[in-house]
Amino acid sequence: MNGAGRVKLAGTAQRIVAGAWLFGFELVVSDPDPVRAVLTDVNAALELEFDPGTAASLTDLNLDVTLEQVRAAILAELGVVHARTADPDLLEEAANLRDAHVA
Repeated sequence: MNGAGRVKLAGTAQRIVAGAWLFGFELVVSDPDPVRAVLTDVNAALELEFDPGTAASLTDLNLDVTLEQVRAAILAELGVVHARTADPDLLEEAANLRDAHVA
């Protein structure tokens, strides 16, 4: 997803294995600095050119945008009747797995 014809606001990722397919979409609403840092490190490791200024967030383009507004707009567009909150135990497990993979 392009913003103002100059920055990337969202990215996609996909993974296909025998019998399964995963498609993910990441939209940066605010605080793009952690995303910029990861993209900078990954591109450097891959010896690819990368301009951190091209990774942005919605709030870089409009300070008034909130996460709740974006969430509501996406759910409305998808026709989702209600959203589920992840199980706290599942969130804790995900955090532990994330921490195990952070250097």
